[in-house]
Amino acid sequence: MGGFSSKAAIVDKAMMAVLNRTSVTERALKNRAESMQIIREELDSQRVSLTDVNEFVSRLIDLGLVEALMQSFQDLRSLKDGDTVIDNVVLNVQTLALLGKFIESQEKMDSLDIITTLKEKVITRYSFDEGITRDLKNAIETISGTKEAETDKLAMLYSKQLSEFRANADALGVLQTMHQASNLPEVQKLCVKELYRMLDKNGNRKKLSQFDSLQKLLGMLVLHEGNALVCYTGLVILTEIASNLSDGDLGDLGKNKGCSFAVKQLYMHQESNVDLCQQALWLINALCRVDANVRVLHGVGGLAGINAALQRNPRKKGDGDDIKGLVLPQKVIKAVKRM
Repeated sequence: MGGFSSKAAIVDKAMMAVLNRTSVTERALKNRAESMQIIREELDSQRVSLTDVNEFVSRLIDLGLVEALMQSFQDLRSLKDGDTVIDNVVLNVQTLALLGKFIESQEKMDSLDIITTLKEKVITRYSFDEGITRDLKNAIETISGTKEAETDKLAMLYSKQLSEFRANADALGVLQTMHQASNLPEVQKLCVKELYRMLDKNGNRKKLSQFDSLQKLLGMLVLHEGNALVCYTGLVILTEIASNLSDGDLGDLGKNKGCSFAVKQLYMHQESNVDLCQQALWLINALCRVDANVRVLHGVGGLAGINAALQRNPRKKGDGDDIKGLVLPQKVIKAVKRM
């Protein structure tokens, strides 16, 4: 563990003891608790040096400490010695809370769904102990808070990056940011808005019409298919681009997620967002310019999706001169008759 701890050898030995699960006897777990105490104290003391502690935490994660802590909760269920169980559980929880303070541990904790396990299983099993319950709640708040803080930090970073692409009307740069920030819905909203604004600048319409660019955009829209704000603007962009594609390129767009995405949007949002459904119909209208896409639409449930959306949002007169409901575009009408 290099020079970041004067007790490196002791901590290394303690770590090996924690990871050794060949025995779950009371004696072994008492020894394990002593080893956990050494690691917990070292984690706490290392906080004064951010670089050192990040290196230390990364090593613990790589060695499998988080998995060992979570498995230990399971092992302890067979133990009869209440004091040993309590000692181990408390140390496990406190150590998880300390690890939860560092970004280095977030990916591992997310992959193991630590928060859900602590909330639904561990806290229920040890609800009789006020101390453990308190420590568990603190651990959950710490792990959640660190994740939220990191998300906010990343969102700010990507927003700054987007401002640079905006200044240069760089649509491909925005598309790259969408992929880098694929798990940040707020950044996705900003990205699709920027793409729409710069569509007719700097040759961006042509750049985004390329197969690879369209597939990248569609991939992000499919990933966030439940986000109405992202998908509405995405559908507008796709419709604009589709209207100017050659028949061959339009067929490629249709069979490579274009048709299925539009139809799924009708299914997902027919009860909550009539404007989004209308935009999905405009995209389907553009796709129906080529016969191949009509066949693709039929294969992905297009007829049922269109009928369901129309039944849910029929065209009718609203207040005054206002007309509500969905408009069925001309090419869609013709396509429906052929499905």
